[in-house]
Amino acid sequence: MLIDLINVHVRVHCPACETYTTTLLCLHHNNKDQTAEEPFCNEHNELLKSAQEWVKETAQSCSTVVVLVATVVFAAAYAIPGGNDQSGRPVFQDDALFLLFTCMDVVAIACSLSSVAFFLSVLSSPLEYPLFINNIPRKVMIDFVLLFLSMATTICSPLPPPFYS
Repeated sequence: MLIDLINVHVRVHCPACETYTTTLLCLHHNNKDQTAEEPFCNEHNELLKSAQEWVKETAQSCSTVVVLVATVVFAAAYAIPGGNDQSGRPVFQDDALFLLFTCMDVVAIACSLSSVAFFLSVLSSPLEYPLFINNIPRKVMIDFVLLFLSMATTICSPLPPPFYS
């Protein structure tokens, strides 16, 4: 009964220990008076440093690309293909390809701005052991998906004017 209470109420800092051992074994000390977390963290410090470097460099370079994509997409939305008529409405307003252009442009700018926000959250988050288990990989994966969607929809959005006539 006492062991069950210890397992329920004691929280261990290192997620790797929680994953591979019970709470009671994580509290156990070896002959060097170390818990399971301490040798794990000491042996994987170089791996953590290289992972921190990779995530930081990747987030910086990808955020630069996404900001450029957002700039291009915004410029494409601002300069409407075909221009406006005398009443101020787009010339190709009734064209189906113009509707495709508008939809793809909206999706591209939404994905690119969301991706910028996620990359900035990765850059501003503390890059420590507990976050590298779930939080950072999930954010980076969402970032890459949003970056891919923004690039794919950007390819469809600024169609040249011959496609509209």
